[in-house]
Parts: sequence; C-alpha cells; structure tokens
Amino acid sequence: MLFTSPAVDGAVPDSPPLVQLVFDQPVVAGQTSLSVRSAGGESTRLGPVETGADASVVRARVLEELPAGEYRVEWQVVARDGDSMVGDFRFVIGSGSVLSPGGGGTVTQGALSMGVLRWTLFAGFALALGGLVGDWLTRRTAPRSAAPEPWLKLGAGVALASAVGLAVLVAGAGSFVTGLDPDRIGGLADSTPGLVAIVEVAALAIGLGALAAGRRRLAASVLLALPVAEGFRAHPGIESGVWGVLLIAVHLTVVAVWVGALVHVVRAGIALRRGGETVTPVVRAYARMALALFLLVFLTGTLAALTIIPLDDVSGALFGTSYGRWLLVKLGFVVLVVALAAWARRHLRRRPGAPQPGVSARVELGVVAGVLAVSSALTVLAPPVSSNIPLAFPPPDVGPVVGLGTRAGYIGVAVSASQGQVVAKLTAPNIPETRNRDQEAIDLTGNLRSPGSSTHELEFRRCGLGCFVAPVSWVSGENVVTLRVDDETFGGGRAAVNATWPPRPDERRLRAAVDQMRDVEHFTLHEQVTSDTATGLGAHTRFRISGEDYLAAGPFSTGRAVSVTRYEVHRNGEVTLALAYPAEKVFVLLTIDRRNRIVREVLTSGEHLVTRTLVYDEPGSHAGHEHGE
Repeated sequence: MLFTSPAVDGAVPDSPPLVQLVFDQPVVAGQTSLSVRSAGGESTRLGPVETGADASVVRARVLEELPAGEYRVEWQVVARDGDSMVGDFRFVIGSGSVLSPGGGGTVTQGALSMGVLRWTLFAGFALALGGLVGDWLTRRTAPRSAAPEPWLKLGAGVALASAVGLAVLVAGAGSFVTGLDPDRIGGLADSTPGLVAIVEVAALAIGLGALAAGRRRLAASVLLALPVAEGFRAHPGIESGVWGVLLIAVHLTVVAVWVGALVHVVRAGIALRRGGETVTPVVRAYARMALALFLLVFLTGTLAALTIIPLDDVSGALFGTSYGRWLLVKLGFVVLVVALAAWARRHLRRRPGAPQPGVSARVELGVVAGVLAVSSALTVLAPPVSSNIPLAFPPPDVGPVVGLGTRAGYIGVAVSASQGQVVAKLTAPNIPETRNRDQEAIDLTGNLRSPGSSTHELEFRRCGLGCFVAPVSWVSGENVVTLRVDDETFGGGRAAVNATWPPRPDERRLRAAVDQMRDVEHFTLHEQVTSDTATGLGAHTRFRISGEDYLAAGPFSTGRAVSVTRYEVHRNGEVTLALAYPAEKVFVLLTIDRRNRIVREVLTSGEHLVTRTLVYDEPGSHAGHEHGE
C-alpha cells in the first residue's frame, strides 16, 4: 500500500467523503474489503467498494457524517500473486482529537500456511520429477537389482495435497475455513492465482495417475505444467511478463531435477553400499549433471532476482527489506551447497577407490531442503519497490499542511509541505507545445536547509506529469526548500520557499484583515506582474482603489482559504500569512500590520507572479511602505 486518504495516522478537519487506498499494483477487492469503526467499535455505513481503472485504487464513500474522534480503517485485498493482504490504520477527525497509543500495520493473511504448503509442493514436485531423472541415471550406472525404487508416487501425492490446500487458501483469501465454501471454490477461475491453482491441481492429479499406471513419460510431460503455472503467479512473471514466466519455469524445473535426483542418488548410494556395490559410477554421473544444473539454477535465479530487486537501490532492497534479507539467506544456503559439492568432487578425484563422502551428500541434501524452504518464504513476501518508481498521481497530504507557491522562470511551482513529505507540482504555460508532452520533458531537483542542520539533497519521485514528491524530516522553525526546474521547452529556473514548521493555522487573522479592508475608503496600490521571473518582477503600475474593490479582485474576499498558516512574524509586529487554493493553483503571501491592514501581497498562479504593495493615506504609513516598495 502506497498511501491512503485519510492519511495513515493523519488528521482531517471534517468527516471525510470517502476512504481510499492506493497500491503499487492491481489488486482484487470485494464488498467486504473496507470497514471503518469508531474508537468504541461502532461500524460506519459505507457505499459499495470500488476499484480504479487500473485496479490499484480501492475506495468506498462514507454515507454518514462522522463526529470528531478517532477511527480505524480495516482493509483486505488479494494481490496479483494470490496472497491475501490485510491491514488497518487510524485517523482522527477534528483539531481537538488525538490518536491513542498503538498503530496499525499490514500482514499477509495465511502467510505461514501458504509458505509451508508451497515448500511441500516444491519438495513433492522435486521428488516426482527429479526422481524420474535420478532413477534413469542410477539404472544406467548401477545394477538394477541394487537400485531402490524412486519416491515418484509419494512425491506427486504430497505435491497434489499441497496444491489442493493452496487452492483452498486462494479461494478463501488466506483462510481455510472460508475457502471451503463451494461458492468460493467455484470462483477460482475468475482470477490468475485461482487459474494457477486449478492448473497445478489438474497437472498433479493427472501426473499421479500416469505414475500409478506406469506411464512415466506422460507423467513427466504433464508435471512440467506446474513450473509454467507457477511462472504466471510468481513475482518475476508479474513484473516481466513472458520473459519472467520462462525464467521461473526453467528455474523451478532445474531445481526440481537437481534436488530430486540428489535425493534418489543418496538413497541409491546407501542401498549400493549395503549390497557391497561401488557407489563411484553413480556419484560421478550425478556430479557431472549436477554441475550443469547448478550453473543453470544460479543463472536463472540471478536473472529472476534482477527482475524484482530495484537496481537503483540494491543495497537498500537487500538489507532494508524482509524480502531482501530472505534472499541473502537463500544465497548463503546456495554458497554452502556449492562448498559441499566442491569438497565432494575434490574427494572423488583424489581418492577414487575409497568410500565416497556420504555424510557430505546428506548435509548437502539438508541444505538444499533449506533452499526450498527459503524459496517458499520468498513467494509470500512482497518484493521490494524502488523508491524512484513513478506514482500514478500525487499522494495525499499527511496531517497539517503548508501550501506555498512560487515561479521558476516561466514555470509555476505549487509546494505542499505536510508530515514527512513535500509535494511539488509544476505548471508550464498552456500552449500547444506543452499539452501532450511526456514525463521526461520536465524535471525537478532540490535541497532542504533546516534550522541547525546542513543542506541536503531531496530525493524526488515522479507522481504524474509535472508532479514530484520527496520524503522530508521537517525541523521546528524555517525550513528553506530550494528547487531547480529543468524544462525542455521553457528552460526552467530556480526558486525557493520557506516551509515554517510546524504549521500554525491562523484563519482568525485573515478574517480580521478582510473585515478591516472593507472599511478602507481609498489607498494606493503598487503592482508588478510577470510570467517569467528570470526577467524580474515586471513593469510597475499604480492605482487608487478602495478596500472593497481590492478584495473583490482577489481570491480571499470571503476570509477563507483551503489552508491559512502563519508564514513569518516580523520585528515591527507585522505578520505574513500563507494562503493556499490548490485546486486553482493559486497561492498568496499576505503581510498584515498591527492594525490588521494588508500591506503587501505576493500572489502566485499557474501563469503569473503578482507583487502588490498597499500604501495608505495617513501620515507615516505612506512614506514607510512606499520606500519598501
């Protein structure tokens, strides 16, 4: 889950019109996927659960007016790989409400059961398919009477039982009890994970029947449908399409042959040694095959991992995520297997006539079982997501927000500073050349200088055309955000805004200033307007105007704005307020004197920067403010 509205642990002033969750990939949501409860446990009436056009957005309208207080949102969706994700988060309504201790979180429902079942599925599949190869190998290199029968039907039976269990879990969105509902079972074919489960159960059932009838070639052919089906469900297949499906199909097939053949060779070696037969030909034949199998396993596994791990932050993905750490554990197991195999081969070359190292083979087999177990764990973990992956649209503000505007050359810049993040939206002049351009035509870099700390670069991530978001740790006081806009058409430029933190709402001062201005009969307005800040603030003009007419020409005549925060307090008692009207891309800095009169206005829109100085007629004010102009 990328973000929510209302925000996780966030605050909203009034009852929200809807609850919305945004994920990094399409999900499946049902009518019970969202619920909202008050702190006392009372349920909130919600409208039908809907998903966006690309199924990555889940939303439901709130059908009643919610009073101030704390609320908990509980959600459940099914990811593309069939895992059921459940979680909860809190938000509060009203400025006087506070969050109680203890937050929410996100988990995979039935993750342990799915991990165990996938391990037994892979192990059983390896015993069946690899056992066929191992039996063929031993029958070519050892007396038929001494070689044991492979565990083909046992492996296929274990895999079939596991596949049935997984199908029930998929049908029940992670719950065995729910999955046994006939209606749920009947709906398996409606999703890719469900189809995968059906194909795997069918392939293993037919394969087990073929093995029972002695049709080994038919069984091997049918069993190969399982790794192909897994390819459609696995993360590389989801991320890379056909290429990822083929990688996983080859990887699982080769691993199954490698592991299953090793199991049979170890069993054959024990039986041969008990019968007084030499084990060397069997071990040598397997060792030659195992080297090629390992190289193919390592190659396909590495390529599959590269389709998942974000290459722009490999170390962060490997060491900073659960998926990455489990992947490192798997790599450690593989290295141990290689060391054991290399030691056994060295022993085989130096002492061809001596008894072969059966202990190392057993240990190797145990480590390979560990590889399968870790691989199963990886299938139920969410893969790491690159911090640079573009978002489909801007994330919502989190908690209190400061809305600011500026211009960088011809480019309008709207900045939204909220808890833990800064969102910058860039607006180019509305001409034909800019209406259909792509994301790369405009770019943004910047840095942050906070009180008592050095300047550091901001890591911006795209969130739509002209939209960028970066994580920020605000410090109490004046946080100066400096931005550099690069634009192929208009060149861009530099700009800076001061995000005073924490935000201090001051609607009262704005209303007082508007009321005061209505009583002003006449004053002199000095104005400069520009579309390109690189050329200056524009030509100077002067007007005689009344306070009522001045208010009528501006966006704040009602004394309201989407957000009103105290931007700066001056030594002479004047206060500058930051007003935001983000839907209209209008942002205003209003400087108000001790008598609640507006003395300076800086208005930024998508097209212009307007600078105004207000000079009043009484003695003293005119000279002082005109000099400041």
